[in-house]
Amino acid sequence: MITVNCASIPRELFESKFFGHVKASLCVESHLRYLLEQGFEIAVVRDATAAFQLPGLDGYAAALTNFQVIANAVTTTEEVKGALNAQKQTN
Repeated sequence: MITVNCASIPRELFESKFFGHVKASLCVESHLRYLLEQGFEIAVVRDATAAFQLPGLDGYAAALTNFQVIANAVTTTEEVKGALNAQKQTN
């Protein structure tokens, strides 16, 4: 489990959306597209997402491909933690 102190998140990030701990699916992709169309910057935390696995079908790989096209950033939990820590040190 990763704990994030929300008070340490820079104010400008509240103008953006982070997606982590979501099920990667067509529904999520649709939501990402909607937010992008509304002008939000979107970061998807790839190691905090999951998707279906069926014989011959890898929903996770498909979702990551789509996220890379739709989102402004596809990142990892460690990268987000590092960015938050760096921001905290500059304040």
